[in-house]
Amino acid sequence: MKNKIVTTIILLSIIILFAILLLTKTSITGNIINLENADTQEQIILPIKVHIILDSSNQYSSTKNGQERLDSINGANYIWSQAKIVFQLKEITITEISSEAIPKAINSNPQELKDNPNFEDKKINLFLVQNLQGLNGLAIPEINSILVSDYTTVSNSRTTAHELGHILNLKHVNPESSLMARGQYGEKLSKEEIIQARNKAKKLIKDFS
Repeated sequence: MKNKIVTTIILLSIIILFAILLLTKTSITGNIINLENADTQEQIILPIKVHIILDSSNQYSSTKNGQERLDSINGANYIWSQAKIVFQLKEITITEISSEAIPKAINSNPQELKDNPNFEDKKINLFLVQNLQGLNGLAIPEINSILVSDYTTVSNSRTTAHELGHILNLKHVNPESSLMARGQYGEKLSKEEIIQARNKAKKLIKDFS
């Protein structure tokens, strides 16, 4: 009798353990399926406006020529093609600012940039700046804007693509091969980053419409 009870307990334990393993496997498999079947086929197009900064002291006035500016955007689009997100250049304008606007933006006060008559609420604003006090670039997600220095420690295309990643809700990561690694040359996006970026891009399209 005692042996039967022990056997029954063991069998029940095995059944419960098998059920737990089965549920765990199903859950993990489900996550993998969700990633593989993510909506990465539809191309998402986001409008972008480029501001060539001209400040009163010329300390921050951009010195890049027209072709170099276009090359940066084209290069950023090449990087983002892995997520099928396109940043479509809508306009290039010379934007005059005070000599205090860039230092304020670097210190989390971008109000002067936002209040500028050239600023577009319905587009991503890319400000091209001679220098950012040692920074390659700066993202200001709350106003859907990025600033990129004329001369960076990595390529301007990669810097532009990296800062656009912040606009699309991506955070810094450690692998040097990643686009979102700080100050590196990587250009890769993980599946999770692609899904997250595309979700944010779709939300921006609605916000811009």
